[in-house]
Amino acid sequence: MELFDSIERREFKPAKYSDGIYSYLNLSAREEIVRIRKAIQEFFDNYPNGDDKLRIFQSFRSKDDHVHHSAFFEIFIHALFSKAGYKLKTHPEIEGMETRPDFSVFKNGKLLFYIEATISTPSKDDFKKQKIIDDLFDKLNKIKSPNFWFQVHYSGYLESYIKLKDIEKPIMHKLNRCSIDKYYEFYKSENFNLLPNICFNSNSFKLEIIFVPKTEAQKKDNNFRNVAMISGGAYRIITEDEINKSIRKKAKKYNLLNHPLIIAVNCIDDKIINADDDDVSSALFGKHQVNFHMKDHKVEDTSLSRDNKGAFFHRQSPINSRINAVLIGANITSFNFVNKYLKLWHNPYSYTSQLVDLIPIPQMIPNYEVSAMEFRDGISIENILKSNL
Repeated sequence: MELFDSIERREFKPAKYSDGIYSYLNLSAREEIVRIRKAIQEFFDNYPNGDDKLRIFQSFRSKDDHVHHSAFFEIFIHALFSKAGYKLKTHPEIEGMETRPDFSVFKNGKLLFYIEATISTPSKDDFKKQKIIDDLFDKLNKIKSPNFWFQVHYSGYLESYIKLKDIEKPIMHKLNRCSIDKYYEFYKSENFNLLPNICFNSNSFKLEIIFVPKTEAQKKDNNFRNVAMISGGAYRIITEDEINKSIRKKAKKYNLLNHPLIIAVNCIDDKIINADDDDVSSALFGKHQVNFHMKDHKVEDTSLSRDNKGAFFHRQSPINSRINAVLIGANITSFNFVNKYLKLWHNPYSYTSQLVDLIPIPQMIPNYEVSAMEFRDGISIENILKSNL
């Protein structure tokens, strides 16, 4: 089965902000997208044949990005562990249980552990709001601006779609009054505060566009878009709440198994700009909090603790001990699945044996002598997949 259509591709433009992921991957003729298609097709070719492969095929080609992301993450997990030397079976039956994990993992014919994969994405409401913002950026790219590109800053969300004419007229009026030579000198001398700008306000939504002079090379580049830099919205690092909820939801499906269980969680959100061990640790063991003791209206002593609301430790007691480890990823997508955060966090309270020496990726392992999680380096995604993307 071919994930992508056998067609002549002539589209070399970058993806629009509102483009569906699969649609762009399928139609683009850009060299980097050709390499991505080739790599993903190879991963899929090695996926076990059967009903699961057909389901993955249909879901991967979905116009719904959430469905597409979910299918790709299963393809990715299978490819990652297969390339690392394991053999995987999809949705294996487990005696005495109706629930089936996504994968059972073998080496040298011996069953080692199970993997349950899931993705964590923004709410449907947030997704719809972002679609309106993306549509606005696409409209900004339609405006004819031969001499300036747009540095965009925004905050809040729009309640409805904006018509192109409502923003094009004031922007063109401003651009027609801007001297490229004058502002290019300001730009070269790094007097960025002197560059022209325009602002739009709509209820809670605020938008500022700074007009930045184009270089000669940018003027000649037909694929260079107006919107070349964006900041604002709710950019953040990966949040502990997303991880916590995903783990708890999956953990409820399982009783104690006869082999270790890993829950793989891929947090997908355009607003995630980084992944941080502190956030993952907070999701698993509880958020950090500062405790202090007052005496005579003065702080006498302080200490650091956790709120005990984690996915592994909750209200002074270990929970989800049937989960051996969680594999946490951030924005591992079909567009970019190398050079991403991916780390295996072991559950120190697990009923089953540890997998420390079985899995070659970077991981956090419990050191029971000092009661702390310690980092153990491993092989990167890029090196496991042997990817040249």
